[in-house]
Amino acid sequence: MTAFRAKAANAMSQRKYFGTDGVRGIVGEAITPELVDRLGKAVALWSGRGRVFIGRDTRASGNAWIGSANGSWTLRKIRWAPAGQQPG
Repeated sequence: MTAFRAKAANAMSQRKYFGTDGVRGIVGEAITPELVDRLGKAVALWSGRGRVFIGRDTRASGNAWIGSANGSWTLRKIRWAPAGQQPG
């Protein structure tokens, strides 16, 4: 494991962002553009730079999350695609 991967794994394990159905928190409070960016980095490491599909629920805040991911992750050349709304 590289030093970067070890550091990223340690940092993400210190807080609980994932519930049984995905990332949990209030957009604008716990879920910030900075967190979305960090999640993008972690997803890129986890996927081995493969393509990642991101689903969302029916709340309006899902659009903000996807918008933030699009800007940040596209800039970082993370290959991802929105999977649309998913059943809860």
